[in-house]
Amino acid sequence: MKPLRAVLALVLGLAGIGATSFPAASAPLPDVPIDLAVAVESQGILRPAADLRVVVTISNGGSTTLNDASASVHLANTPADSPGELAEWFQTEPDGDEDAGQELARVDASGLSPRASTQLVFTVPAASIPITAPTTEAYPLAVRLDVAGETVAEERNAIVWHPEPVSPAVGVGIIVPLVIPQHPDAMIDAATLAAATGPVGLLSRELNAAIGSPAALAVDPMILASIRVLGSDAPPSALEWLSRLETAPNDKFTLGYADSDLTLPLQAGAGVPVGVESFDFALNPSRFQTQTPAPTTPGTPAPVPEQTLPTTEQLMALPGSIGAIAWPGTDSVTTADLASLAAAGYQTLLLSSGNLEGDGRSHVTAGGADVLVVQQRMSAILDNAVQASSTLEWQQEMNRLSAVLASAATSGTTSVLGALDREVGGVAQRLTETLATLGTLPWVQGTALSSMLATEATAATLVEMPQSAERVMLASSILQAEAADAGFATAAADPSLITAERRLDLLTALSLSWGATADDLKAPAGVFLETSEDLLESVAVAEGGQILLLADRSNLQISVRNNLPQPVTVRLTTRAMTAGLAIEDPVIDVTLEPESQRDVAVPVQSVSNGDVPVRVSLTSPTGVAIGDPLLVPVNVQAGWETAGTIAVAVLLVLVFGIGITRNILKRRKQRQEADVAATTTPGVADV
Repeated sequence: MKPLRAVLALVLGLAGIGATSFPAASAPLPDVPIDLAVAVESQGILRPAADLRVVVTISNGGSTTLNDASASVHLANTPADSPGELAEWFQTEPDGDEDAGQELARVDASGLSPRASTQLVFTVPAASIPITAPTTEAYPLAVRLDVAGETVAEERNAIVWHPEPVSPAVGVGIIVPLVIPQHPDAMIDAATLAAATGPVGLLSRELNAAIGSPAALAVDPMILASIRVLGSDAPPSALEWLSRLETAPNDKFTLGYADSDLTLPLQAGAGVPVGVESFDFALNPSRFQTQTPAPTTPGTPAPVPEQTLPTTEQLMALPGSIGAIAWPGTDSVTTADLASLAAAGYQTLLLSSGNLEGDGRSHVTAGGADVLVVQQRMSAILDNAVQASSTLEWQQEMNRLSAVLASAATSGTTSVLGALDREVGGVAQRLTETLATLGTLPWVQGTALSSMLATEATAATLVEMPQSAERVMLASSILQAEAADAGFATAAADPSLITAERRLDLLTALSLSWGATADDLKAPAGVFLETSEDLLESVAVAEGGQILLLADRSNLQISVRNNLPQPVTVRLTTRAMTAGLAIEDPVIDVTLEPESQRDVAVPVQSVSNGDVPVRVSLTSPTGVAIGDPLLVPVNVQAGWETAGTIAVAVLLVLVFGIGITRNILKRRKQRQEADVAATTTPGVADV
């Protein structure tokens, strides 16, 4: 279909192989919303004495019915001399006045309603096919739609004239990445693994399609580690998938963790490729069985069961790997990157054909590095095929792939290497039938990656292709944030529990499955930077109100919080910004329990009354600043303590004095009343 043409412009033809152009287009076709899809039956292969059958789908995206319309099939008068010529044929913008070759058939296509589609089948008798060549050749083919005598749409394909076997066949290698694209977390959770490795899961479909074929498996070690770190809690389907992968006969190798971009950190100043630190933060001992040592001699204590947790290397291991292979992103490598990757231990690089200038061979050396060349155009057509939404569209892409490979075989190309895009994995609906059909083409010999590596390498020249300045700038900000996280972690009881997980977060943010442009990187970079900010704020001085000091000597109560799930030790430093207050113990080491808050008493002495800003800051034991400094307002009113004490004392004297006075007066009054009563009482009469 025409929407695919922009992609196909990059697809067909092989790097380093020239092209002979067809007549140049003089003017574009009218802007009419008509889409065509064209597929040749029998996998695009035409043998002598066989009829040519072409299936065409016409989709009317306009608002009017197609009237006075006809469709025609055209075949080029001469074969394509090379894959490059086919590329030219596929990618040239069609023109109604251009010579499309001999018209073989025309049918009426009138009456197609708006927003409707129809399918036409052209059958061209063998006697009407003007090909008599004795050798296998690829011939360009076109289908045109004319309305009122004017060509309004054209779609291009090719056939392979095949009168005799092709010898030798071209060796074709395919790389199938086993990844879970655009996974946002540092590791893959059990539920996601169970879904991906289930009967219809992505990873199961990919492995089912590739296992036992010549295709090489490029495995994201995030998948391996995520399954193994779950131990006894790993989903049964994931364990079964892992077992099948480990025993698969295919060539296989591991990608960078999360299929991260290998060269972007290098160009952003990392110096060395960024790798995994450890998975200790994710290991739960209860998921792994303990091992009981052999019994000791009689009379000695019983042996204590031992528990051995898997190492980082064991969690990421891929049995049967063919070696340390680096697969950078398409057109993203510079000479400096080659040296850094080699120093990191990579033995072979997979580089895109656009990143090299050479003779078109698959195994080359460039800049001192051993390189396998991934043909971009072939890879793109594979991507189109496995993503095809309809059978006709898939057949169209397979016709093109067949013709390109046939042209490569007849032009003397010994081998070509293609690879599915990392982003395609999630929609690789037709991977099984694509690989199976590819293996049936008469001019194709499935070739393993290791076999290509065993051939003699020829010299090639690296084409410098640095990544965009904006993408490098985003990566630099991520690296700087990770460095800040590592400095912050020195306050934690076990810094690796923080830094190891943050390293995986970084690699996930740099995953090639997000895309290769700066815009593609913005969202994952934003998530990483936001998480970094939250981490750096998790240990801090808690903000409070103004502190009032009334005594000459007192304590400032400074509250420090720790939101981390592990203990931290920080150094609390206080400094009065004016001379009104003297800090007697300006540096205090503070240990905080996980997810807790603690008040720290800082002894001070008043010098003069007034407002005194006190600067409070935290550092780790190694001197790394933790959080931002905080200014705490302190109001010093030291004289009020003495005055207040005197006032309280006077008040107490008055209270007790008044009370005593009242008691004295009360008793006097009681005695006086008693005396009066005694003098006024009548006497007893004499007898």
